[in-house]
Amino acid sequence: MKKVLSVLAVVVLTFSMSAQEESKVVWCPTCGIDLVIDEVDEFNGYTKKKTEFYTIATSEEAIVKAAAYRVENVLALEVYVKPLYSDTPVDLGCAGSFKNYIMFLYEDGRTVKIDKDRSDINCSDGAASMYVMNNIRTRGITKLRLQMSESYLDATSVKTSGSWKSIEHLLEAVD
Repeated sequence: MKKVLSVLAVVVLTFSMSAQEESKVVWCPTCGIDLVIDEVDEFNGYTKKKTEFYTIATSEEAIVKAAAYRVENVLALEVYVKPLYSDTPVDLGCAGSFKNYIMFLYEDGRTVKIDKDRSDINCSDGAASMYVMNNIRTRGITKLRLQMSESYLDATSVKTSGSWKSIEHLLEAVD
């Protein structure tokens, strides 16, 4: 009888622990971020990853969309501006210009400026600029300024839910 009760106690305890483990909610900032590239180069062994474009910031007239890249140990952010309303174009100029930069404003008032746009020159609507993000702190960004060849846009970072993601979460998804 003791043996049966011991076995029964172990079974009940096991099911009880399993139920507790399944009920834990795990916060996953990179969940829901889709990768469009996730491969290893067969010639050199480099890891290549790229996310879809997600909204990272918004202003009164436009939204800023971004995708994160990783090739081996280089992290980059590709950004472009999309009009909030389809009939009002937002023309900031050309991607790839030597005048372009992206600047981040943090919660503590600090700013960081990345002034080398790695994109090829492209003056079409919606052209994306690309900035290397290695060694850039991404936690706590509240606003960003995207300067292109003709003008700039200041935008406020968005909350992370649904198709709205933070720069930090995009870069974590490809890391």
